[in-house]
Amino acid sequence: MVSKVIGIELPPQGSLVEGFLEGSELIAKRRSSPRNLLFSLLFSVCLLGSAIGQDIRATRLDNGLMQLESVHLRLITDMPIDEAVESLPRVFDQAIEQWCSWFDVDVDRAEAVKVTAYLMLDRSRFVQLNLLPEDVSSLRHGYQIEDQLFLTDQPSDYYRRHLLLHEGTHWFIWKYLGGIGPPWLDEGTCELLGTHVWEGGKLTLGVIPDSRVRFPYWGRLKWIRESFDQQNVPRLQTILNYNTITHRTDEPYAWSWAAVLFFKNHPRYKAAFDKTTHPRTDYSNRVDSNLKRQLVDSWPIVEAEWRIFLTELDYGFSPSHSMPDLKTTPLKPLEQKETRTVRSDRGWQSTGLVVQIGQRLRITSHGKTVIRAGETNKNKYDWNSEPQGITLEFVNGQPLGRLVATIVPITASAAEKTLAKLSAHPIGRSAVWTAPEEGVLLLKINEPSSELFDNSGEITVTIEQDAS
Repeated sequence: MVSKVIGIELPPQGSLVEGFLEGSELIAKRRSSPRNLLFSLLFSVCLLGSAIGQDIRATRLDNGLMQLESVHLRLITDMPIDEAVESLPRVFDQAIEQWCSWFDVDVDRAEAVKVTAYLMLDRSRFVQLNLLPEDVSSLRHGYQIEDQLFLTDQPSDYYRRHLLLHEGTHWFIWKYLGGIGPPWLDEGTCELLGTHVWEGGKLTLGVIPDSRVRFPYWGRLKWIRESFDQQNVPRLQTILNYNTITHRTDEPYAWSWAAVLFFKNHPRYKAAFDKTTHPRTDYSNRVDSNLKRQLVDSWPIVEAEWRIFLTELDYGFSPSHSMPDLKTTPLKPLEQKETRTVRSDRGWQSTGLVVQIGQRLRITSHGKTVIRAGETNKNKYDWNSEPQGITLEFVNGQPLGRLVATIVPITASAAEKTLAKLSAHPIGRSAVWTAPEEGVLLLKINEPSSELFDNSGEITVTIEQDAS
């Protein structure tokens, strides 16, 4: 099973953000495991100035703290030096080249640069040593001041690395770009490039997490799901209006990450997003106004696609299979019988038909699809399906592979500050459905975004007004 991104065959463990390769994350090691305790004990009796591996120098400082030093990072910490902590300078060194690639900075400019990061288990100790500035002594997670990073310890090895990379991205932006724009863009980009895999000593930035287990304590998708449950999902414009104090709580990081992911990967908005974010020295909201000015004629469509995107966004989300595009088919009212084709390897697909609230729709379909394809003990297998789906597996209470429908409004009032999750109405081979609201009719087969990569086949669908 493989997924294809920008012409490269890749394994399907997770999805990737445009421009970065995919990988799988190691399950976080427990700091309390016997192996890590032994590592810490052995390390503590090493000679001062000894080398860990070929690229990390370890030194016990006069103040009792440990210093790990690599080409680009000087890490000072009061933590036990287990394998996860010892790897942090290597992680940072590998991130430098990827940041240069992402932001189009000549890697030679970063050849001799070095950052000092303070990783704190006992924050008060750093305050007593005058290593933690007074204005950031109450930081909850991390902070960047010029060439210094201040990091509190985190509950998992993965999230400790994530925090280092997030704050490291802030540092890179400050050092080489002078800024990147308004708060949602700044924090969203740092979240995007903080989300990573570290496997076999190799770092990959900008991935979309494929499971909670592989990305422990990351939590962004959890906050998004809970916001849907609490009916508190913000419109895209709300996120673009974030100010400099919005990110004092955790949830805005999730929305900023999602907004950057949306614009960076949308087939119609990526060019406008890249263009308006190119003058990276502007901390004002000019980036927002430039972006919206380019999209002003279709902003209701943008908001509608944002809602579809969030409804589908989950672990393993694949932008190439599930990024919504309401303009693939010109929009028009449903006035006569229409025929559409629904691909089995795509998420919600626009019919281009705008239906009215209370309009009775008769939808019929036929066709065969493959919704599982693989190989077990060299024996190939396919799960074949038709529009009614198969009951070997259920997704959101409906059979896997069933044809489903939803309606997304495109004339929502700007006064509506929050969005509801789109619900999937069962269609199968045939259904008569009364439209619950005005909007664009969408269709798809019932399957999560993470599972669409191995699908094939299409469903032919006929849509008409029901006269009965």
